[in-house]
Formats: sequence, structure tokens, C-alpha cells
Amino acid sequence: LVYKDLRTSNIKVRYRKSRVDRTDTIVANTENSPAVAEYNGRLYIFWRDRASSVIKYQYYAGDGSRSLVYNLASKGVKTPGDFDAVAFNGYLYLVYVHGANNFVTVSKCSGTCGSNSWHRFGRVYMKDLNLPFSSAAPGLGADVAVGLNGTDGVSNHMYVVYAVPSKEHQIWISQVDTDDSVSHSTSIPTYYPSYKTKGTIGVAAVPSAFPSAGKYLLITWSDFPKDILYKAMVQKFDDSDDSSTWITRSDNTFLVGFGGARLKR
Repeated sequence: LVYKDLRTSNIKVRYRKSRVDRTDTIVANTENSPAVAEYNGRLYIFWRDRASSVIKYQYYAGDGSRSLVYNLASKGVKTPGDFDAVAFNGYLYLVYVHGANNFVTVSKCSGTCGSNSWHRFGRVYMKDLNLPFSSAAPGLGADVAVGLNGTDGVSNHMYVVYAVPSKEHQIWISQVDTDDSVSHSTSIPTYYPSYKTKGTIGVAAVPSAFPSAGKYLLITWSDFPKDILYKAMVQKFDDSDDSSTWITRSDNTFLVGFGGARLKR
């Protein structure tokens, strides 16, 4: 269990080692939720430093030992708010809002993801995704799926879910290919009970009710401006022309989530 401590700017890590429950404290100086991902047998914990906006991280090995704290300041990797991390196409990805224009950006690393393991996109360590909108709000979520219902059933894609300020913070879903290009985007319909948020968005690819249908995409968010948690399921993602895309009507969970929600498997 990884979470930001409510009373401090630190991150807490609870786990079991040698049949003993343990709790570690990461001195993080953060006001945001951590982003957590498993990659190459290690658990990576990322956070945003509240003073510099730089993303920092530490990882746990399988034996419970942990690395030193890495700082991505020299790579220019910083963000104004919550972000996500996910393993995709042999790399560990960070997906975050970056720059004065709040572009949705990716950075990625491989191997142990040490200081020298970050991928260069030309001369820089980040790439802005070619989304249908020029900017997004912090708090986006991401997950990876092979065989999302409605796709070709065999290709591996990353799905990034984000709110668009210029569209009243409407929630959009974009499909990212293995070459880091965006191949298709769709949105939560504006006539649904909830379709917009200013909080953190949770995303998880889950098995469908019918094995032949592949996977669905579960999305959770806190409604703007009510702060009630809603959820919806992308039951079909038509990445051809969107004509058969089907997203279930947003469902009120009757839970209050002031900062949003995260989903992790």
C-alpha cells in the first residue's frame, strides 16, 4: 500500500517482509498523490516535489530493499499536479502535464530506470502527445491493454484519460500506439450525469463479462463541481471511426472524493 500521509508531506509504504508488517516513510515534500507502477520485478514510486514541481522517484526490489531517491530535474521532467506511471512496450512510462501550455507529455525509461536509463526523444527526454486538444488538466490517468473490445484484439496500446479545460473539463480518452503516436480519441458524452472533473482520474483495463469481448476500460473520477465519485466503463472502443464506441452511462457511487481516485491492479 502506497499513499501520501494526510498529516505531512511524506509518502508511506506499507508491505509485508519475512511475515512482518512494515511501514516505510519516504521524505517526499509533496502535496500530491504518488504514482506507482511495477516494472521488471521492481515497484516504482514517483512523486512531485511541491517546491520545484520536479518528478522524483524510488524503487523497491523484490526482497524489500529500496534504491536511493532519483531526481529528474536534469531531464526537465516536471509537472503542476498529479500524473501517472505505467509499463508499456518494454518501457516504464511517465504520463503527465508539462510546460506553460499544459501539454500531455510522456517520458520513458528501461532497465533499472536509473539516472542514465531515460530515453531521449532527439535532444530531450520527453515527447508531447499529438492529442486533439492543445492542453489538459493535471490528474490524468493511464493504463495498458491488449485486446480492448472494439480494437483489432492483438495490438498493445496505452490509454490516456484526461480532462480538457477548454471543453469545460470534459473527460477524453486517447489511444497511444507503441510508436508514441495517438491513433484515436473519444470522450465521455456531455449528456451523461457526469462527464467532467478537476480531480485525479483512475483508469484500469479489466476483463469483460464475456471472454470473446476482450477487455473493457474502467474509469473513475470526482465530478466537477460536486466532488461525488462517478464511474463509467468503455465497453467498446471503436478506434476506426468511433461509430460503434460504447461507454456506459456515468454511475454515481455515492462516495465523496475531493481529489479524485486512482485505480491500480
